[in-house]
Amino acid sequence: MLTVRGLSLLASAVLLWLVGRVLGVDALHVVAVAAAALVVLAWLSVRLPADRVAVRRALGASRLAFGGRTEVELKARRDGWLPAPTVLVADQVPAPLCEEPPTFVIARLPRGRAVTVGYGLHGARRGRFWIGPVRLGLADPFGLARRTRALASHEELVVYPCVEALPDSATARTPPARAAGDQHRVLEQGDEFHTMREYVQGDDLRRVHWPSTARQQKLMVRQHELPWHAQTTLLLDTRAEAHRPNQRESFETAVSAIASVGCHLAARHHHLRLATEADCTLPGVIDRQALLDRLAVVAPSDAPTLAGVGELVRNSGGEGMMMACVAPPPGSDPVAVAPDTRALLHAGRRFRHCAAVVVGGGADPRADELVALLASAGWRSVALAAGQPLAQVWPTLVARRNPTPA
Repeated sequence: MLTVRGLSLLASAVLLWLVGRVLGVDALHVVAVAAAALVVLAWLSVRLPADRVAVRRALGASRLAFGGRTEVELKARRDGWLPAPTVLVADQVPAPLCEEPPTFVIARLPRGRAVTVGYGLHGARRGRFWIGPVRLGLADPFGLARRTRALASHEELVVYPCVEALPDSATARTPPARAAGDQHRVLEQGDEFHTMREYVQGDDLRRVHWPSTARQQKLMVRQHELPWHAQTTLLLDTRAEAHRPNQRESFETAVSAIASVGCHLAARHHHLRLATEADCTLPGVIDRQALLDRLAVVAPSDAPTLAGVGELVRNSGGEGMMMACVAPPPGSDPVAVAPDTRALLHAGRRFRHCAAVVVGGGADPRADELVALLASAGWRSVALAAGQPLAQVWPTLVARRNPTPA
C-alpha cells in the first residue's frame, strides 16, 4: 500500500496535470507523469517480490530454565529474479521474554542466499509463551510504498519455574519412602539378580543357569527383581485466597519450592505424582520434565479450601511419602480447627512419612502456628518466607529427629 508520502506525491501529480491543462504548460504535464510513474514503480517494487521472500525461525531451545537465556535466529531468503527493496523483519515476542520487540532492517537481500539475524530471549517469568508470527515489511528507497505480510510461523517456549539445588549431606537426608509392597517385589523381568527357581514352561531359555542345573539335575533359571523406587506425592496449594496479601511473590515461592523438591527427589529415583486443586483426578507417575512442564503453567485457583485435593490424595491410595507446600489457612478461625488444617492432616494419614513447607513464615504468625501443629502431629514441617530460598531451610526440614505424634 502507499504511504502518506506516496499518496501526497500522487495527489500532487494529479494536481499538476490539471494545472497544466488549464494553463497549457506542457512542462507541468511532464512533471506530473514522472511523479505518477515514480509512485507506480514504487508500488510494483514492494508488491511483486513480496511473495518471493520467506523468513524462517530457529529457536535455540523449546524449554528454558528460569533466568536462563536462549538465542533465536531469523533467516530471510529471496527466491526470484526481481530485486527486493529494503526488507523489515519484526518478530512478535511476549514482553516477559524480551524488553523490546526485535526488529531488523535488511538493506540488501541477495537472491538465493539467506541473511541471518538473531536476538536473545530471557526467561524472566515462568509460563508457556508463543513466539510469532514474523511480520515481513518491504519498502521502496523513497518511502512511497510499503507492504507488510504476516508469516504463519509460531514457536512454543516453556519457561520452567525457579529450581534450587538442595543440599544432600549426611545430616540432611530425605526420609525413605518405601511403599508397603516394594520390599519383596519379585517379577519375571528386571535388572537385579534375586534368586534361582525351577524352570517353568514358557520361561526364556537364555535365563537358564547351567551350573545350578547340573547340580540340581533339573533346569534352573535366574529370577530377577526390578530396581526399587520410592514413591512421593507432591501437594501444591494454589489457592489465590491463601496466598494473599502478597499473592504473586507467595505463589511463586510455593511453585519454586515444590519444583525444587520434585527435581531433588527425581534425581534420587523417586516416582513422583503432583496434586493441585485444579486436578479432578490424581495423575500417574510423572518424570522431571513432565513435572516442570505442569508447574510452568500452573495458576492460582479459586478453590476455597484444601478439602477437595486432600480427599483426592487420600483416596488415591497414599503410599510412601507426601510432600506438601501450602499456605497458612486464611480467615480468622484458629489454625487448629481450620478446614484446611483438618484436610491436610486427613490426607497425610495414608502415608508413611509426611512433610510440609508452609509459605508465609515470619510475616504471618499463622504460618508458624501451622508448622508447630504439623510437627506435633508427626510431620516434618518448616516455615518459608515469601521470596526466601528453600535451600536455607531444607536441612532443617529433612534433619533426622524423633517426631512426637499428637
